[in-house]
Amino acid sequence: MDRIKDGRLEISVDKEVVKDVMRDYDLEMSRRNLALTSGAFFVGSSIIAGLAPELDLLGLPLWQLGFGLFIVTLGMLILVTIKTHTSTDDSKDKGGQAELAEVEAGRAQHRSPLVGNNT
Repeated sequence: MDRIKDGRLEISVDKEVVKDVMRDYDLEMSRRNLALTSGAFFVGSSIIAGLAPELDLLGLPLWQLGFGLFIVTLGMLILVTIKTHTSTDDSKDKGGQAELAEVEAGRAQHRSPLVGNNT
């Protein structure tokens, strides 16, 4: 608390960690958007196939076009999901143990006088 009152509190942010978090967030949002789009194509195509299978667009039945778009977005979803999981696993493998050691060292170095060996 004294450091805060005296204005001596320092906070450091690792830019690489922030970039990794932003990339992971972006991939997760892409995955969710593709899942929602894929589900919408599937449900919409099913409704059209059940209610009005005679509708067509450019000579192709509309429900077939919808199912084709469902397959395309499902493929994109699978690719994004694979990319999300492999990038997350790579980042854990690269620096996970070293990063943990640094965090533990930082905790040991910056122990609060209020916690621990107060006798």
